[in-house]
Amino acid sequence: MLLENMKITKKRYNINLLFIFLAMISICCDNISIYDESIVINSQIDSNEIITTLDINLAYVSLQENSFKLNLYLTNNINIDDVLNFGVVYGTSENPTLQDLRVNSTNISQSNLIEIENLEVSQNYFIRGFIITSAGVIYSSENLNIITPSQGAVLIKEIDLSSLQYINSITYPYGTYSSSTWQISTTNCVEAPCITSGQSHGGFIEFNTNITTSGYLEFWVNGFNPGYNNPIPKVTINGVDYPNIEILSTNNSSFYFSKLRIGNIYAGNINVKIDFEENRNQIKSYTIDEIKFYNN
Repeated sequence: MLLENMKITKKRYNINLLFIFLAMISICCDNISIYDESIVINSQIDSNEIITTLDINLAYVSLQENSFKLNLYLTNNINIDDVLNFGVVYGTSENPTLQDLRVNSTNISQSNLIEIENLEVSQNYFIRGFIITSAGVIYSSENLNIITPSQGAVLIKEIDLSSLQYINSITYPYGTYSSSTWQISTTNCVEAPCITSGQSHGGFIEFNTNITTSGYLEFWVNGFNPGYNNPIPKVTINGVDYPNIEILSTNNSSFYFSKLRIGNIYAGNINVKIDFEENRNQIKSYTIDEIKFYNN
């Protein structure tokens, strides 16, 4: 049974005759009708029960002004045959439900690409996966959080991460600097290639570039430390600390990347340093990807 195998946390879950009736319907019928699905959803809303699981996972794919693509994964603990419908729910508040906005997956499989369209520009959204079974509605434990780009943003420069030729990089052993450098990686990236420190106590990368117009910097980071949020590095531009780092996309697990933005960068020749110096006492595999400059 689906619910026996899944790692579930719940606020309140009451089995009633309605769910037993729906289970009988699902056995005799290949597809659940819209009417039957609404009964399951309304019963969950009426009872105010929220069931969540770690077996529904979301991963960033791409973000535009008015649309967002993500992958929705179901682990092998979920029996696909028990799933009547699934997809994502989203809204401007954390932990959205089926009472908020919804996009259904086009098919039911372990891995599914989903696109959310007609999003507002410069808006903060929370996204959560869901599945509907004859026993009720189950949501992903994690929220994926994104902020859509501002209207008319134009990419003006992307840093080449296929080589470290023009990037100065150092990793930290505990207590002192090391002469070892970061490495190019084609795995565990937002979009390969990316650069990673390997298992280290942090480190920094530093590069020089030129941007033709004023704008902002965006990039992705990951600490690959399950159960903890991704670390936020210190960013300096031309030696000046930029403390106001905006988190554009993240969730509550560092299995996934966080997208960061640094604003108010002036045109001209600049030196950029991204430093994980505050994490010198933690051994992690730090990764940086998709370093891009946009105009205002």
